[in-house]
Amino acid sequence: MEKVRISRLLKVNVRAQVKYLAVLKGSTDSTSLFNVHPLVEAFNSQNKTTLKVVSPKLGNAALVGKMNFYLPTFIFDASIAYERPDIRFNDKIIFSPDHGSRVIMPTYSYKGEKNIALVVLGLNSRDFRRDGNTIIFDIPESRLIAIPNFPDSDGWHMPDPETLVPFGMAVERSQDTRYLYRLDSSYAGFLAHSVLSGHDRIIAGYRSFEGVGVVAEVPDEDFVKLNKSIPLKLI
Repeated sequence: MEKVRISRLLKVNVRAQVKYLAVLKGSTDSTSLFNVHPLVEAFNSQNKTTLKVVSPKLGNAALVGKMNFYLPTFIFDASIAYERPDIRFNDKIIFSPDHGSRVIMPTYSYKGEKNIALVVLGLNSRDFRRDGNTIIFDIPESRLIAIPNFPDSDGWHMPDPETLVPFGMAVERSQDTRYLYRLDSSYAGFLAHSVLSGHDRIIAGYRSFEGVGVVAEVPDEDFVKLNKSIPLKLI
């Protein structure tokens, strides 16, 4: 099993409560998108902890001020799927990034809808499975969250408060807005965050399974445990 370590621990204030984020690393500085959840689970197995991939809500809190200077490009524990603008959903959304691989997300009763995004929160590695070169999101319909008026191009938008997905009309940049990056094709994959030229970007589309950093939420009881056995530095 790959040895996983904490490279940085961050303290985040959320509604006057202190939360902790850990930046994890395996044998390399970045991890392919579909190996992020297994890497966090490997860390938990090695340390008997219950860390989880960071949620959009806590990740959003970490973007305040200079905190994002300490964070790599990372995925949230959320998937997102959408079609090309003005194209109605089929019974599944298929994304083919590269090397003949595919990602599939079922649309269930949302078949026939258009210009929306389907989001799932609280993911773990049991929510997607590999079948050869195909990765299938094995998600029940009850967990799908439909984001209406999903933008047809990149730009500044107000984010949905629950999922952090930008939606609606383009607006001027402010501390309340988020910059959306999306593909002009169909997409099924993870929702992510990055900083480019000082802009907080919500990435709703990777053209490949390229590597990202791994950011995980650390429960209070795990922080106490890890802080006793691993020298951690709070920032």
